[in-house]
Amino acid sequence: MQSVHGAKEQTMVVPQRGIAHMGVTGRIDHPVCPRMNMSLITHLRSAMGKRAAYRRTLQELRGIPAHLADDLNIQPGDVERLAHQAVYG
Repeated sequence: MQSVHGAKEQTMVVPQRGIAHMGVTGRIDHPVCPRMNMSLITHLRSAMGKRAAYRRTLQELRGIPAHLADDLNIQPGDVERLAHQAVYG
């Protein structure tokens, strides 16, 4: 076969075990950790949402005036732990 530019056309052979034929279902099946059975996209969205909530919570805790933080018994070194505990449990 000749192409428009005079070069020969080549037939490409794609192995059947390529990405499209691997049986990828969008799910990660992990026998040890059932949490990994959620789809990758759902897992990433959840992780991104939690990270955003952590950053917002951390920002709010850091913005508490010193006298109010004293009343609530919140030390400056505790805000990261408190934000993490509030979001991630």
